[in-house]
Amino acid sequence: MDEIRKLQEQFKKLQEQDTSHRLSERNCVEIILKLIALKKIDLIYTMDGKEYLTPQQLEYEIKDEIMAHKGRLNVVDLQPILNVDLSHIEAKVQEIIAKDRTLQYDNGEIIANYYLDGIVEEINETLEETGELSIEELAGRFNLGVEYLSERLEQRLNKGIKAHLEDGILYTEAHVERQEAIVRGALSAFTRPVALAQVISKTSVAEKLFFHVLDKLMSQGRLAGNVQGKAERAQFVPSIFEKNREKAVEQFFKQNGYIAYNYLTKLQIANPKDHLKNKFKGLSLQTCYISSDLLIQVEANLQNAIATDSYIDVLPLLPPILSMSDIQAILQADSFLQQSLKSEKAVIFIDTYVCSKGFLNQCLALLEKRVQDNCKKPENKKLLLSDSNPEIESDAKSKKGKKAPEPAKGKKGGKGKGKKARDDDDDDEGSGKGKVYEYSALFPHEEMVTLLTDHFSELSSDLIEEIVNNLEGSLNEIAKKTAQSLFTATTDKKKVAADFSSKFDNLYFNFLLFLESAKAFPEPSSVLDKHLLKTVGNDIVNLIVEQQAHHHFIEVDKIKTASERNAIIAKIPVISKSLDKLVKTLSSEKADDFVEELDQIADKCEIKLKKFDKKASKALSMQHREELLKQLHSETDISKIYHLALVLQYYKSFSQILHIPGRFLSQVLSVLKSQKLPENVVSLLENADKEVVSFLKLDEKQREESSPEQHQVWEALAADLKKLVLG
Repeated sequence: MDEIRKLQEQFKKLQEQDTSHRLSERNCVEIILKLIALKKIDLIYTMDGKEYLTPQQLEYEIKDEIMAHKGRLNVVDLQPILNVDLSHIEAKVQEIIAKDRTLQYDNGEIIANYYLDGIVEEINETLEETGELSIEELAGRFNLGVEYLSERLEQRLNKGIKAHLEDGILYTEAHVERQEAIVRGALSAFTRPVALAQVISKTSVAEKLFFHVLDKLMSQGRLAGNVQGKAERAQFVPSIFEKNREKAVEQFFKQNGYIAYNYLTKLQIANPKDHLKNKFKGLSLQTCYISSDLLIQVEANLQNAIATDSYIDVLPLLPPILSMSDIQAILQADSFLQQSLKSEKAVIFIDTYVCSKGFLNQCLALLEKRVQDNCKKPENKKLLLSDSNPEIESDAKSKKGKKAPEPAKGKKGGKGKGKKARDDDDDDEGSGKGKVYEYSALFPHEEMVTLLTDHFSELSSDLIEEIVNNLEGSLNEIAKKTAQSLFTATTDKKKVAADFSSKFDNLYFNFLLFLESAKAFPEPSSVLDKHLLKTVGNDIVNLIVEQQAHHHFIEVDKIKTASERNAIIAKIPVISKSLDKLVKTLSSEKADDFVEELDQIADKCEIKLKKFDKKASKALSMQHREELLKQLHSETDISKIYHLALVLQYYKSFSQILHIPGRFLSQVLSVLKSQKLPENVVSLLENADKEVVSFLKLDEKQREESSPEQHQVWEALAADLKKLVLG
């Protein structure tokens, strides 16, 4: 102690002594500036410039402030405290953090580890009470970044924090175990699939923790089952349910050879098609999945039928659940059948019948004999000895009183059926390049059907109809060859001329009759003239061109298009100009122009125009009326019934037959309304006009799918229209 006192006395004396050399404040400043310039010392100015700080002193003061603020301090808050520029503070803070691992920098704040340790203690206390905490909640609570807090807490898991971090949520081990027990107990009780959203709602377990626990239980084998679907549609499928379900599917498929997709849907199997493809060998159809064994059985039967020149109906071989599209898919997938169809060894009829070429040849041989027998009948001599004439079919129709059957076009869904008939149909009808021979009168459809029915009584009527349709082209060729063998080299010109004269007079008188009615129509319109020229006028021109072609020894088919007609006219240079003028009048708005041009060309074409007087007009009108009445009586289409009824009602009022297009019906109705018809008649016609307009706006499918009530309306309207006209 004495020594200390001596030192204190010496220091006091030293302070009391007068200094001989003193530095002024200005000198001190200059010296310091010089030392700084020479980089002898490193000092930092304060904000007011009155003091200097060494970097070491700044570091000490920053650390002191961090400690004073309990381990968390915003860098911006240091500036007013230390009175130092912020740039120096930030630079020094970065140096301190780089050297001291117990400090971190986040979002402008300095955070010490002991501050985080305090947070951890607080979190542990809260977790003991709640069992779980969200990182987002803690970030808001402590005003820290979610990412930063999450990283720091992850570093302290199982060290300072007694919890598990999962998807941003902290769980204590005890809490997780309790939730595992709840989830395991809830799901273990189910034997059928259950929606997880429903289970979560009932158990009140947090959704993220629920799925975490569920995955853990399933991966550890403590819960037997799996999760199907995602988000709100996710469901838990117990293993016992899957085993029973797979067992049921396997048993059904093994016993029946097929299984429907809706059956799997009822069993809650997702993507039934893919599931069955991966599980069984077979073919995926539209409604079900069929086994390969059943397909092999079908193919074996097809091979046997084709090899033995027979036929087979595949429908009894297949499950009754299959739709027609499924059956078609099976037949298309059969490589043997497709090869047979391609090589014309087989034909499919009515979707399910497969007939071999040999069987069709048997049918053809049977029908061929009947055709040859028909050729020998006296009444068919005229047909066989006639010139090649496109109108032979029309002649046959007029004599027989019925329409000859058209070549088969096959029914919907058939693959390869009617191929021969279509080929022959194309050859027979042609495209204007050669002669047309239609000898359907020699093989009447009903007669051929009856013949096959008697010989093959086991065949269905629909199949026989299809076979006959398929063979009609070949039968036509047989009749054609028979006719050619008996055909004479000479042509009966008188018959041809008489035939042409009859057809021409009929068309010509019809044209004049309709023209007379058009001129007398109360509301003059060029629509009637145009329609008359487009229909009857066009037929007259085509008939004249055909007649002139035959006269100049030009082989020609029945003209179907304007381009065909123009090509034929070009081959008749003698009267081509006159014919061109007549053709041009078809585009005129006045039918009288056509009549005038026809008068001029008649002599050149050696056509006699008969006089059309009132007596002929009245007789032809009555004839048309009778034909229209017959047509109305048998008609079922509401739009055609209305058309016929309106024309006949107009005849009843004006004694004239109109030849009108469908779009002109409203004008005819307007004229009839002006004739003071009974109110019930006018109401009926107006209602029919509205219904027909609506009817025509629908396509065929929409009409078929219309409600029964709508069909009843149409039927009642048709009956009323017929009753109005027919009485």
